[in-house]
Amino acid sequence: PNFKSKWHLYVGQPGDGSASSMMKDRCSITFIDFQVGGKKDKVAAWCKIWANAYLCVGNELPNNGQLPPIPQEIDEFLNGSKKDDHLSESGQNKSATANEKRKQAVSQFDGSAKSGVMFGAQVGGDFGVRAVICYAEATLLAGFDVVLKQLEDAQCNGKRAGGKGGFYGMGQVYAMAKGEMGLIIDLWIYKGDWSLISVGVGALLKGGFPNPSWMYGKVKAKCKLFGGLIKFTGSLTFETGDVCFPDA
Repeated sequence: PNFKSKWHLYVGQPGDGSASSMMKDRCSITFIDFQVGGKKDKVAAWCKIWANAYLCVGNELPNNGQLPPIPQEIDEFLNGSKKDDHLSESGQNKSATANEKRKQAVSQFDGSAKSGVMFGAQVGGDFGVRAVICYAEATLLAGFDVVLKQLEDAQCNGKRAGGKGGFYGMGQVYAMAKGEMGLIIDLWIYKGDWSLISVGVGALLKGGFPNPSWMYGKVKAKCKLFGGLIKFTGSLTFETGDVCFPDA
């Protein structure tokens, strides 16, 4: 029998999208990390800036070389969660169904990868200041993932999939920024933070090529004023091309 040698070089791994996995499975570094006072004290300040990355090469890539999930907090911001009341139930169901079909198609298309390389990185920050009667906070997160692999006998619509030599590439870029400003109230009738304005913007762009070539993108923005008395949510989604199901 002809036994195929298995080999790989992992410098970190993609992780499953959770914050703990990203910091544990990837190579990470913290550039700045300081904090004065507690995040709920009347006087405090903090700043943390970090980054992580990974590189995987070989003929046994993690999760068969599929694009890793985007960070959980960005996924929940863009697509909503069980607690999100901004989207109607029918809207959430349609979005979930479309995302599930896309994931299934990509997963099946990836099923016959035989070798390749995947790499990615993230950078994030957490900032805040509290000054007796007011506060301001902000969080930032951005990253990318790239996969280039050689497919083995994958076909779409009766034709061989992938480019020359069976190589196929996929990638994704994502980012999110959130900020909040408000008042620190310390009265006998109410003690705590009262938000004057809270804003957030998130975006995702992902795609694959060649043969088949496809692209999917989404941008979403949220804004709350005066503790949520005024709310705004808007989003834009686009999709082009098809992620086909391989015939073999």
